[in-house]
Amino acid sequence: MRQITSDKFPRAGGNGSPTHVDCMIGSAQMAGDRISADGRAEPLMRGGEWAA
Repeated sequence: MRQITSDKFPRAGGNGSPTHVDCMIGSAQMAGDRISADGRAEPLMRGGEWAA
């Protein structure tokens, strides 16, 4: 995994706040993949639901 120094973290868009809220917006048609370190696409969401 790539490391980043604490001075570069905020400039790269990092947020060090102790408070964090995630919000997801989508629909039943939503599908999303992640790309693994070796370049493989792995399903994250299918049909608006988390993939198993």
